[in-house]
Amino acid sequence: MDAGQRFFLTRAVFLAVAWLAVFAVERARGAGKEIIFAGEKIAMTLPLGWYESELNADDVEAGFATKDSRSSIFFRSFDGGNGSMQDLMDLTIANFDADERFYLKKVDDYKTGQVGGIKDGQEKKWPAIYSQAEGVVRKDDFEYEMRFYLLVFDVGDRVYFVQASTTLPVQTGRENEIMEMIRSIIAKP
Repeated sequence: MDAGQRFFLTRAVFLAVAWLAVFAVERARGAGKEIIFAGEKIAMTLPLGWYESELNADDVEAGFATKDSRSSIFFRSFDGGNGSMQDLMDLTIANFDADERFYLKKVDDYKTGQVGGIKDGQEKKWPAIYSQAEGVVRKDDFEYEMRFYLLVFDVGDRVYFVQASTTLPVQTGRENEIMEMIRSIIAKP
């Protein structure tokens, strides 16, 4: 290889590496966008490739799904004071079991935590409980194995229920996106 060919090859490799670095920075910069919903009371970062979905339940505050509809997340809200967060989680699990379209194989223990928030202009942490469940969803003549990510948090006058799901076997990238959305939730009373 003569000097001209080495110079050209070195420049081509340098430009390719520089282009990849710029692409990675731009992709990370646009890795998601903050969305605000529920009467401007909830904010969350929605990953690239997720879109607002049309859910058929009247009491859904907001719902989002991947373009292939294999993963989704939706939010419901309830008046505060209508039972504890654990009551709502227990009722959700019971509703899965009572609905012939679902069959739960496994429900993890509940974990307690917090959801970030704002109250009176100050940073606030709202109490939350979280669990995961795995089961089968029957739709038309098909059955889909799914993992559900269930979160309930209380902001005082409202209690929010969040359900995310993805098909099994779980793709690590999908699960990471769901967990990042859940971690990004900011709530106001």
